[in-house]
Amino acid sequence: MAKQLVNPFQRHIEKAALGVAVLVLLAVAAYYGVRSPNRIDVGGQIVTPGDIDQRIREQAMAVRNRIRNAPVDVEDVEPLYGEFEAQLDPFKKEGLTEALPLAAPFHPPVPVVDPPEGGFGGVQLAEVVPLQSDPPPKAVSGRSTFIVSTEQGERYVVANWVMVSALFNVKAQRAELRKKYGAFRTDVVFGPVELQRRMQGADGTWPETWETVEPWYPSGRPPIPPPPKIQLVKGEEGVITLSVASAAELDQYERFIREGQRQLDLIRPLPPEIRNGTPWTMPILTSRRDVLVQDDYHLYPNDPPNPDPEDRYPDAVEEEQVAETLTKEEEIAQKLKQAEQLLQSAERNKNRNDATRAWNLGEEVEHDPAATPADQNRARQIKARATLLEQRIAREELMGTKAPKTSTGPQEGERPQREPPPMEQIWAYDMAPDSVRSGRIYQYRMRVSILNALAGEPEKLQNPLDARKVFLTGPWSDPVEVAVPEDFLFFITSEDPRSGEVALEFYRWFEGAWVKTPRRVKLGVGDRMRDTQLTVVPSILDPTTSARDEVEYDARATILDIDFDRPYRPRRRGKERDGVVFGNLDRGTAVVFIDEEGRLHERFVQTDKVNPERKQKSEELYTPPESQ
Repeated sequence: MAKQLVNPFQRHIEKAALGVAVLVLLAVAAYYGVRSPNRIDVGGQIVTPGDIDQRIREQAMAVRNRIRNAPVDVEDVEPLYGEFEAQLDPFKKEGLTEALPLAAPFHPPVPVVDPPEGGFGGVQLAEVVPLQSDPPPKAVSGRSTFIVSTEQGERYVVANWVMVSALFNVKAQRAELRKKYGAFRTDVVFGPVELQRRMQGADGTWPETWETVEPWYPSGRPPIPPPPKIQLVKGEEGVITLSVASAAELDQYERFIREGQRQLDLIRPLPPEIRNGTPWTMPILTSRRDVLVQDDYHLYPNDPPNPDPEDRYPDAVEEEQVAETLTKEEEIAQKLKQAEQLLQSAERNKNRNDATRAWNLGEEVEHDPAATPADQNRARQIKARATLLEQRIAREELMGTKAPKTSTGPQEGERPQREPPPMEQIWAYDMAPDSVRSGRIYQYRMRVSILNALAGEPEKLQNPLDARKVFLTGPWSDPVEVAVPEDFLFFITSEDPRSGEVALEFYRWFEGAWVKTPRRVKLGVGDRMRDTQLTVVPSILDPTTSARDEVEYDARATILDIDFDRPYRPRRRGKERDGVVFGNLDRGTAVVFIDEEGRLHERFVQTDKVNPERKQKSEELYTPPESQ
């Protein structure tokens, strides 16, 4: 193969390119390695990256030295300590002798009744006084259809309910707080009220354990939050104090719980609106007016007492209207006791109406033919006391000794002059759906809690950990017993020996009214005592109209045996309240059945036919509006 010719340009082009690259590399190395363009001006000098830290440090040291060595202008100040010391001895300053002649006798020194805080670091927590046992706690029960407000709107809730009430001695509690904490920490601020119950067993005994009842608070009101958890911290010298975050939470919670309406939500909550059924009964342990005065104190603590306090319970049924039937002797004793309570209320509240009501009750007893001479004598004494009390109250009003204050609240720097009521009536409910069982007997007890006046102040307490307790809890009250009425009844009204069956009538509380099986149910041995029938009931949407609904009637029992020739003695109520009169020996039909809890029962057809409760329930049956 022939050789190709290469001209001089092609022969030396690569050498030229390599030479140019070498020159550029040398130029860059000389520029950055020798000349170094990365330089700045610091304090009038050009420095490189390697010298900049040292130069800045030198500049900072120079500035610090100039500040330290700068001259300071000293201003002469005239000393005034001598004049201040002379002010401490006014006799010496004015040239007077300390031994002055006595122009008038000095008053005796005012004794210190209470230390302002009861001491520091050695205070023990006050105890909460127990609820009153005289008068004892009271419980009432009923069955109602409630109108409950929810986020989705109003809804109807049918439930049994129990209300427990007791008296709390505020005066005694303030004395206990004064004894432990001093004169300036005697406010009684209530916390949550706890309610517990237990149900009587089939054998009539009570279990050892108690069940806590979920408290009811009025719907539409803000819920009562749990108390904050108080965090204590230990300082450098071992002093235990309250953390800043806990202090803010505790202060906010105390202001929330002290609000007057909130206090009433805790100790005297209003029940939900009742659509039908048992009306709410206001428990009277002293008098209705006492409760209104207590409400007025919480709602308007800085105002003078209102002679005509607002009534928060306009729809409440007076307890006397639903009281059980009493004998004549019991009725007279109750009137005398109520008159005494009214006199105490009139004396306490300076209310002439209560004194007049007491006089009227005394007048009724005095002229009652069934009253004994001792009752009549006591009634005359009540009338005389009521008359004197009316005259005294009228005289005080006329002379102006009872004139109301013009101020609507305390002036600046003053404490409110209004004293809290000596007693507070406390009540709580058990009314959650399916909580209270019909026909059962319960025992209830409750206890109150009050705000711990030294919560968050461990430095004052003997046990610093007691400062974590936001509330102090009192002892449990005496148990009170209540029988919840049945919501289902049945009566055996006829028998058929040929078929071996008996006929029953069922009565049931349904949608706020008593209804009955339209036709009697025939059952035999081994049959479950139940049936479902189409029944006329009140409309759940409009109580002024009726509706037809499938109603289930279930006695929750099974027939074990039917004896069509069983000897028995009929019985009826005697002359005494608890007395029983038995009739002559007779023969009839007896039905033995067993309930779901294994208890045996026996009913006689002849007795059920004439049972007064059957007649009473027949009169209480729902009547459709269109048939009225």
